[in-house]
Order: sequence, then structure tokens, then C-alpha cells
Amino acid sequence: AAGTNGLVYTQLVYPMPALNEREQQLIPLLSHLVTELGLADQDYLTVQNRQTSVCGSIGFYTNLRATIDASQDCRAFAILSSKGLRKNIEPMVELLLDTAAAVRFDETKRIKDILTQVLARRESSVSSKGHVLAMNSAAAEISGLAQYHAMTTGLEGLVFMKQLVASLEDEAQLSQLAGEFQALYSKLTTAPSDILVIGEDESLQRMESALERLDRGNTESPIWSLKPKSQSKTKFWKINSTVNFCASAYPTVPSSHPDAAALTVLAGVLRNGFLHREIREKGGAYGGGATQDNGLASFKFYSYRDPRCKDTIEDFQRGIHWLIDNEVSFDQVEESILGVVSSLDKPASPAGEAKQSFYNVLHDRSPEFRREFRERILSVTTADLKRVANTYFVGVEPTVCVLGPESSLSELKDAVVYSL
Repeated sequence: AAGTNGLVYTQLVYPMPALNEREQQLIPLLSHLVTELGLADQDYLTVQNRQTSVCGSIGFYTNLRATIDASQDCRAFAILSSKGLRKNIEPMVELLLDTAAAVRFDETKRIKDILTQVLARRESSVSSKGHVLAMNSAAAEISGLAQYHAMTTGLEGLVFMKQLVASLEDEAQLSQLAGEFQALYSKLTTAPSDILVIGEDESLQRMESALERLDRGNTESPIWSLKPKSQSKTKFWKINSTVNFCASAYPTVPSSHPDAAALTVLAGVLRNGFLHREIREKGGAYGGGATQDNGLASFKFYSYRDPRCKDTIEDFQRGIHWLIDNEVSFDQVEESILGVVSSLDKPASPAGEAKQSFYNVLHDRSPEFRREFRERILSVTTADLKRVANTYFVGVEPTVCVLGPESSLSELKDAVVYSL
């Protein structure tokens, strides 16, 4: 129970079974469709009116997170979620259960229209999140989960979606795709292992009654083992842009490893002490930095809207040598520690905190585990930073990815070239 100002949040949580590559690529597209189509004998327009009348929002999405101790294993869940006023609990639950059981994947024209709109949005967003796409593409060479993100919501996924949407001019292909979505959705929503309900005490009692007819499934969530598909140490994506988005990635450790804390603090010291000055102030990029991604067991450097290419990638490596070869004051270390701790302690709404706690436990991030990580962050020293920099970066060749105009390609050696 939580103070939610009369709102009730409901989530049906389904463990995701093993999926083949095609099914994995269809998942993010399915997420856009589920709550935009008709239900049973109601068309999508009728259902949209029904949604508006009984809930503030309803959605379907996936939640994947690496296990705390294995860089290539993760747990994956599909989630059907709704939020609405306490007075609408019964019709909102009815809508949620209908959405779980009776989506109209026979509305093929609607499917085509939605996917066309989603493609247009994804294409137009490349330049606003190019650094994120570049980092993920670089990390995909060393992390199976990053590879999954790249082929679903990343650059590879965008290429796949362009080809898929182009094929939908053929009615037979469109019907076949609708059938694939139907089969995949049925596979994902067999029976929820968990039901998350957040609201005040009175709401929870009514929710329990409304959800009685829902069958529960196995509470054991299968572990996904995702292996990266090694393609190239250097990738270049040609995009319609006059600037570059550069990234490099190094394999490191997952969140349970003792060095994860020092690497997390190291990212802030590099960003504040070296990268901001060299990449933004001297190099002219809009931004740049570094981050330790404990979920992907990788350390990533990046630049954003960058007029340079090769020189920036060299600056990433120079940053490592700057840290190892120079005296780093504890003030710099402390500044980074405080930044990390403030993000760990960032407050959320009562409902937001309840959701965070639920999914942290679902992914084995117990309060004790998170408390231990916070304590490790607070105890990081300058010597720790130099040690992990030597351990994980010196003598290691990073994977590199650049998004940019064709003119930047000549600056990269032995790059595999891709086009959007």
C-alpha cells in the first residue's frame, strides 16, 4: 500500500520464455501495437474510447536486466500495465484482462499504419540520441544484452524495421506478419507470475476481488543467456548528419563484482577532470563523457554532436593515461562519489518507489545488495581508480562505433560500414 492520491497502478508481469532472433526483433514492434488495436468484437476506435473512459494509461512493454553476477545472463519479463482512478477499478481490470486475452491482430491496416508511424519517429530521433545508439552498438561486441538492444531498439533494429515496413505493401506479407504478432503475444502472455498493484488500502481490497479470475503462472523466471555476435572492432554508420556521434567500449564487470564501484566513480572523474575539457571545450562537441554500465559489464566513452572523429576516439584513450600518469586529487574523486550517491538516493513518488522496489527484488537487487554497493562507492580511493584503469583499459583494444557523415569514414581504420 502507498499514498497515491486516489490512483491505482496495476501490472501483470509475465516471465519471457526463450525467443528466437526473429521473435526478439518483433518484440518492440509488438509493444507499440497491443494497446492500439481492437479487443474481441470491438474495433480499435471503440477500444480507444473505452480506454479513455476507464484509465489514464495502458501499455505493454518488456523489462530485461542482467543478473547481478553474470555479464551475459539476464532475466526478461513482459508487462501489461495500467493506471487509473480508484472509482474505475472494476472496469479498468476488465479492460486489462481483455487486453491480455483478446487483442485484434486481424486489424491489418491499423497494424501497417502504426508501424509506419513508429518507423518515422525512430528515423527522426537518430540525431537526438546518436550517442546512445553509438554506445550501445560499440558495447554489442562485448555484451549479449547490448547486442539484444542493438537488434531491437538500436541501429540494427531500425534497419530491420525499415525492411519490414517496406514489405507490408504486399497484403500477403502483412497478413503473415499479423499472424506472427498474434502467436508471439500468445506465447508471452500465457499466465502472469506476479501481479503488482499499488494503491491505498481500500483500493487493494477491491483489486484483489477484481483480479480473482486471473490464472497465475509459474513464479520461476527463466534465465536468458545472450551471447554477443562478434562483428567488428570498429563500426561506422553512415547517417544524414554533418556531425559525428562517437563511442568506444571496454569489457569490465557486472554489478556484484568488487571493482564495479570503482569503475562507476572512475567514469565521473574522467568526465569532469578530462573529457569535458578536451571533447567539449577544446574539441567543439556539444557533449562527451564516460559511464560504467554495470548491467552490460562494460565501460563506455561517448561524444555528442561532435565535429571531430578520430581525434575524439584518441581523446578517450588519452583520458585513461591522464588518470594513470597524473595526480588526481581526492576532491575530484569525492565530487564523482557524491554524484553517484545522489543518483542512487534520488527520491521518487510513493508509487515510483514501490515499482522500483518490486523490480529490484524481481531482478535480485535486494535492499542489502544495493546498500553494499552504496557503501563500496563511498569507500573508493584514488588508488582504486588507478588500479582499475590499469586492470581493464591498459593494453586492451576497445570496440568503437561512430555515427556520422560519409566524410568521416576516411578517419577510421578497418571500419565495417553500415547504412541506415
